[in-house]
Amino acid sequence: MGDFPFDRGDAGVTPDGRTLIREAFLRLYECEPLSGITVEHLAREAGYSRAAFYRYYHSTGDVLADCEERALPVAQSRYIDEHIAVVTPQLFIELYLDYFAANERALRVLLNRDTEREFSQKLAGTIYPAFYAYLRKRSDIPEEDLDAMTLYLVESKLAQMRSWARGVHRPLAEYMRMPLETFERSFWQDVPTAAATD
Repeated sequence: MGDFPFDRGDAGVTPDGRTLIREAFLRLYECEPLSGITVEHLAREAGYSRAAFYRYYHSTGDVLADCEERALPVAQSRYIDEHIAVVTPQLFIELYLDYFAANERALRVLLNRDTEREFSQKLAGTIYPAFYAYLRKRSDIPEEDLDAMTLYLVESKLAQMRSWARGVHRPLAEYMRMPLETFERSFWQDVPTAAATD
């Protein structure tokens, strides 16, 4: 059982209930595959009855989908894409570092369990538009090469995140800061020079 020795089965549906169930799910999912997590087990871990669980979710798969959706940087990516004209390099970095810090636990669990790379694909799809818009604004890369360069950057960030999830014992934001800042410093200084020599 979780930290709560009483059953919340009679409690009304609250936003906190969904949070408690998601947190309990992540604790279980860290050690067990989805197929090994029953509704009864998850409800008990969250301090709820099975009946109360169904006030919040239909299945453990729904809980996983909710955890994944909440761990995606949708708001940050949308902001960058929609406000690219005013997004500075520092703001670009800080938006993602704040996201990494706020979602560190969920990201570690979800990336470690992502054997089919489904979550990674969702994550890539979420950040791709922002990286594309940013590259388009900040570099002299020819239009026909933007897609390939964006894919390269997105996949390299995902690889770095998967590496972190497998055992780096540093906060994700700290782990990601140095490569982002180094990339920003070196890449944008070198692009005009490289373009001029072609």
